[in-house]
Order: sequence, then C-alpha cells, then structure tokens
Amino acid sequence: MAGGLTSVHAVPRVLPYEECPLAAPNVAGLVGARLADLGGGVLARLPGILGCTRLNDALRAVTEVPVLAAALT
Repeated sequence: MAGGLTSVHAVPRVLPYEECPLAAPNVAGLVGARLADLGGGVLARLPGILGCTRLNDALRAVTEVPVLAAALT
C-alpha cells in the first residue's frame, strides 16, 4: 500500500497519566490509514480515552514521513 500505514506498535514508557499506557494497544486501529491523512485521522480513529495527548501527538508527526522520504530521492 503506497503511503499507507502497514503496521504500528506503541511502547509506552514514561507517561504522566494512567490512560496513556492503556491507549497504546489502540494504535493498531490506524493500520491501513494513509500517512498523509494521519494529521486528522489520529483524532478521528482514537478519540477520547481511546487515545492520549502525548501518543496522538507522536502519531500525527508520522504525517511528515512521506515529505521526508521524498526529500531523500
């Protein structure tokens, strides 16, 4: 799948709230999403307690991977 997320796994380390480690398994719901769509897609697929602010921020940063990859070629 060109530009699509084929796998994702979150390993929670030091996080401030108990909801954050509990949200880690939910990132699997992003598999199949286009990387370019993760900016808004993360919040749509991991709303409320399904996500965590810190985790969501890190996942939304993945949106820029295609831009960075294009700069390498």
